[in-house]
Amino acid sequence: MFLRHLRQQAERMYPLKVHPESRIADINDGQTDASPERIKLKQRKVPSPTPCSFFATGNLSDCIGQLPNLRYLFFAGLNVINESVLSLSSLFQNSTQTWREFRLLELGLRFQKVSGKIWSLLEREKAKRNRLERGQEASERKANACHEEEKEALISFKSHITDPSNRLSSWKGQNCCSWYGIRRSDSLHVTAIDLRNPNPDSLILDLNSQPVSTSDFPSTDLTGTIPSSLFSLTLIRKLKLSGVDLSEASRSTLWAKSISNLFMLRLLDLSNCGISGEVPVEQLFNLSRLSHLFMDFNFIASKIPSKLANLTSLSVLDLTRSNLQGHIPYLPQLKDLYVGSNSDRMVDLHSMLAVPWPQLESIDMSSTQVIGSIPPSIANITSLDDFIAYNSLIQGQIPASMMNLSSLEQLFLDMNSFTGEISPSISNLKSLHYLSLIQNSFKGSIPDTICSISSLHTLALAENSFIGNLPDCIGQLHDLSYLEVSFNMMNGTIPSLSLSFQNSTPYMVGLGFSGLTVLSGTIPSWLFNLPNLGYLDISFNSLQGVIPPNIKLKLFFIQTTLILRNNQLHGSIPRRIENIEALDLSILGISSNKLYGNIPSSVCQANSELMLLDLSNNNFAGTIPTSLGNCTSLIYLNLGGNNLSGVFQGNCKVRKS
Repeated sequence: MFLRHLRQQAERMYPLKVHPESRIADINDGQTDASPERIKLKQRKVPSPTPCSFFATGNLSDCIGQLPNLRYLFFAGLNVINESVLSLSSLFQNSTQTWREFRLLELGLRFQKVSGKIWSLLEREKAKRNRLERGQEASERKANACHEEEKEALISFKSHITDPSNRLSSWKGQNCCSWYGIRRSDSLHVTAIDLRNPNPDSLILDLNSQPVSTSDFPSTDLTGTIPSSLFSLTLIRKLKLSGVDLSEASRSTLWAKSISNLFMLRLLDLSNCGISGEVPVEQLFNLSRLSHLFMDFNFIASKIPSKLANLTSLSVLDLTRSNLQGHIPYLPQLKDLYVGSNSDRMVDLHSMLAVPWPQLESIDMSSTQVIGSIPPSIANITSLDDFIAYNSLIQGQIPASMMNLSSLEQLFLDMNSFTGEISPSISNLKSLHYLSLIQNSFKGSIPDTICSISSLHTLALAENSFIGNLPDCIGQLHDLSYLEVSFNMMNGTIPSLSLSFQNSTPYMVGLGFSGLTVLSGTIPSWLFNLPNLGYLDISFNSLQGVIPPNIKLKLFFIQTTLILRNNQLHGSIPRRIENIEALDLSILGISSNKLYGNIPSSVCQANSELMLLDLSNNNFAGTIPTSLGNCTSLIYLNLGGNNLSGVFQGNCKVRKS
């Protein structure tokens, strides 16, 4: 009766589907042939994985650990549970699945004398079971891999999107962290949504909800507002809204307040969102963990609040063309500062650089109003890599201390009012890749020491008052890919550059020698053998002779330009130039020379990419070739000042400007 009662109790408490012939195997069920010393096991064999149970009286046999399908174990009525029970450890060790399925362990302490070792064993196995159960729960959570409230927020977001390309088809089921564009943390919280769109027309938002999103939509046509439910994703770390039209939403202050609640944000991108008017930007500056802030290409009629200084973790700040005014406070961790294209912004470099910026690497203040000159204290920013300040009304000379910035890679000072000469100590800028000083008032000669900057890729010195010859050593700059010295007061001949541009592949090689005072002689033949020559302008000089016949101007995917106008060149158009398609020419300007002969019919093929053709003011004669009408890409044609006759035929349309 006792065993039957236990059997019923076990089946009631732990119902199992078992083999009909072996629900429970009894051991020594009151039979007289049982040994008083040992319990005899009389288990029926049950096909795995069908569970098996047994009840025991008397002493426990040590072979019990060999029962791989054991699920129920009752010790009630045993005289002694001795060290033989340690054989259970083999049962538990053999299969973690066995222990997870083990349903009932009843000791029946009222009827037993229990030794101490059994407790240590059972406690050890209990701890192991807890670890296994926790691991199983973690695995189940990982399989679901999504917090319910975050999944619901994403589903709400999807409901406000028109997705004709079906890119969000995976947004279903429980595991939202496996959905397209979703990124999660180890704790299974959504930390970023990246829906950058390869097709700008394939994702359109419904406009009937609250502002803003936790998504990245650069260069899309999304407009309006985004479900407020997205702000339940409080652990989000990246909020990218680049290209989303929030012009309507920006009329309210709710969007800024909502964003300020995302206290875990590290990156906030509101660039090119059409935000205008007075914006409560001070609320955005409560995000103390923020390291990247992009608010460029907006129309914000606000001042930079003093709270910006609270963003002590900020490493990237982009306010390009944002119309935000005011002083940039000291930010000790700032690496990249972009405040360019704000024509009304006044930048006081002397005040800004009065304190050290130990991490600052890039400064872009182009098209702003810099007060005065560049202070010598700029040399204190020893980590500076890029200094971009073109069209910024800067006056004075480049400070000598700036030549000590050994990490400087880019220096763009075009379209300012700089005076003085290029210091010979420019050779200290060993890391310099790009030097552009176009349209200033520099004078003197170009120092030979510039040739020691072996890393130089671009040297642009056009529209200044440099004199003398271009240093011959320029030809030793193997990494040089663009050289522009047009419209200076230099004279002499073009130095040999046959050794230059050797490492410029796959970049376009560009040469500009236009408008020098006296650049005389003939066009050297090596000039057209430079690898990857894609831009050549030697117009407005006194070059004589013929156009070299071995022209090589062919670059895949790059528009190539050949401008030789306003020289004293003579002869006919070389056969190589006739085949414009083979040259990949987009711009051909050879006007105002002494060229003669016919315009070859092959000058423009049907599939040519030629956009500008200027042959005016020469001595060309004959009829206008009908093939010119096949140039479907042609947008400018000038044949005036020649002895030509005939009319256009073919595909030629008048463009309205």
